[in-house]
Amino acid sequence: MAPYFKIVAVQFVVTTISIMHSLSIAIAQEPPKIRDNDVVLTYGELKGGHAIVTFDKNRAAKTALKIETFLAGVAGSKVSIFIDKDPNAIFFHTLTTDECRFGEQGSTCIIVLQGRVAAYGRLIHGFRNGRISRLQIETGGVMAMSHTASLNGFKQATQNIDD
Repeated sequence: MAPYFKIVAVQFVVTTISIMHSLSIAIAQEPPKIRDNDVVLTYGELKGGHAIVTFDKNRAAKTALKIETFLAGVAGSKVSIFIDKDPNAIFFHTLTTDECRFGEQGSTCIIVLQGRVAAYGRLIHGFRNGRISRLQIETGGVMAMSHTASLNGFKQATQNIDD
């Protein structure tokens, strides 16, 4: 009987650690911020590689959606956004030389979408119905960044935007 109890105890400890890790990730995520006419999601910490996704509440604006990456991503990098645990990306984009710049602070890339493109509709719909989004950047097949952001409150913050 002793080996059985050891296995159960180990499974309990592993499950407990896994749940605590999941909770710490969920607690650490900031909800969307409302800034002027924008709803802003931040992925990662501002010290290192991070990304900022900004939805303009005016869907007709030329920059209705802006995805900015800092210290992660160069031309040719693949940017993907996932909702909850869905293994299929809701958004996928390969960065171009026109979208990326290098300066003293490292690389900065900006993806801009107009409000009437299909990708915008998929993102706003997914963000409203999801709980957590994950933005990842791969460069040369290697993961450069993968961070999550809480979508708690996103639906209320974007209620005036049609999808």
